[in-house]
Amino acid sequence: MIGVKGVTPTFPLDHLVDISAALLGVTSRDICSDVSVKEEVSIQGGPDSSCILYREEPLEIAPGPLQSISSETWQFLRFKNALDIPTMTLRRALLDAYIAFVHPSMPVLDLPRVLDSILMSQDECRLSPLLFQAMMFAASAFVETQALQAAGYRFRSDLRRDLFHKVKVIYESDMEADSTIQIQALLLISDWHDCANNPKDPYYWIGLAVSTAHRLGLHEKSYDGLASLRKRLWWCIYAQDIRVSLKLRRPRQIKDTIVTAGFLQEEDLEIGHVKDRVRSEFNKCADLFEPESTRQLNQLYMHSINLCVRIGRVLDDFYTPSWTRNVLIESPVLLVPKRPFSAQMDLRAEQAFEALAASYAVFSSEECLLAADIRGEVGSVGLSFAMQNAELHIMYHLARCILSHALLSSCPPFTSLLWKEKLRSATYDIISVLQLLCASRPQAAFPSICVPAVSLVTAIIVTGLDDKKEDQGVKDRSLSNYHFCMNIAKILQETHPAAYMISMSSNSGNCWLFR
Repeated sequence: MIGVKGVTPTFPLDHLVDISAALLGVTSRDICSDVSVKEEVSIQGGPDSSCILYREEPLEIAPGPLQSISSETWQFLRFKNALDIPTMTLRRALLDAYIAFVHPSMPVLDLPRVLDSILMSQDECRLSPLLFQAMMFAASAFVETQALQAAGYRFRSDLRRDLFHKVKVIYESDMEADSTIQIQALLLISDWHDCANNPKDPYYWIGLAVSTAHRLGLHEKSYDGLASLRKRLWWCIYAQDIRVSLKLRRPRQIKDTIVTAGFLQEEDLEIGHVKDRVRSEFNKCADLFEPESTRQLNQLYMHSINLCVRIGRVLDDFYTPSWTRNVLIESPVLLVPKRPFSAQMDLRAEQAFEALAASYAVFSSEECLLAADIRGEVGSVGLSFAMQNAELHIMYHLARCILSHALLSSCPPFTSLLWKEKLRSATYDIISVLQLLCASRPQAAFPSICVPAVSLVTAIIVTGLDDKKEDQGVKDRSLSNYHFCMNIAKILQETHPAAYMISMSSNSGNCWLFR
């Protein structure tokens, strides 16, 4: 009997305890006390040894209400090693990197709930294998080099390629029927572009996320209880669409004219209560769970969204899709500056520069950036602030670059000097941020926004070196910056293999981005 006050708890097979104790040479009290200790640990909420955080064997799929897995699918996923998970040490390092770097820049998950699911026992956990593997992949861009090498990966690109393969196989198996989880996973893998081995580039993956979001109506105003989640997910898609457009120089897939969803608010990003066991297990990142830290990181993310909106307007107002036959570029449709130059474009350009400057003035004055520490440990608030700060600055200067470049390409000769100076200033500012990142964290990965930034800066430098009218002092500085960009491109290749196109296109004399 169980649960009756004053009565000793008994179970149907209790009569076998004495027999087992006699065979083992122990007393039944020893066995019962051991069981009670385990029950007490379980009641206190400690992580089960079968939870994903500690498990060594492949993920066991626990179908949710929207999942239906056939035996054939199960065998296929096993055959493709799609359910294999990283070693325990690497897994923990990846989760720490996800909390510290990925979530602040792309808050697509209900992080406390997901982390709590990771700590649940195998029988209780209903965490999607697709989502978990996507989290591992996204975090692999930032995990410490020592952790991945200790797990047997020589290069970061090897780990990322392996994890991306797992996510891709699970996604294409149609195992995950929850559209929201599909979008979350697609966003987390949408930075990957392995030109040599996979023709499905970021434009393809973000296109799937956009089409699924349209089908769910995420771009429309919502009045239900999930309004905050829908808005957060939608604006993550919106921002990533613009980043991919910059990275690949292709047209945006989201049209502002059909978007009626309300703008993201600070309360939409609140992560809610973090359980004590989550804080305990991920104690390296415990400071990031504090309400004030999450509030400040959310503010920085909202500044990032605001910058993306302004960049989107620049792309719409000053660039237009055009067909190309360039063999170095996979897509035949690329963005090129609009021509001819007009007085209306000049007015819009001034307004765009003023809007960008206003955004910069707001985010650069955030008090939390005073605590930024680019040399901090993974999981520290200072390092997370510093990485967000670097990404914001690169996005701002990149927006100045693409705006100045569009005007320089189409303006009359008598105004070209003004735009050339603005372009050069923005280029130097991007290089300054990259130099700070490189000097402070030489073994760590860079934010993905660095890929289009380095691509554009390299193209601008090469164009300037070809200009016979340019001052020799400027050319010498440009040559030094060019060699620096080539070194950064090599570092970026470890995380983003497509970065090899930067050196390839510049060496061939054909700068592929925004020429």
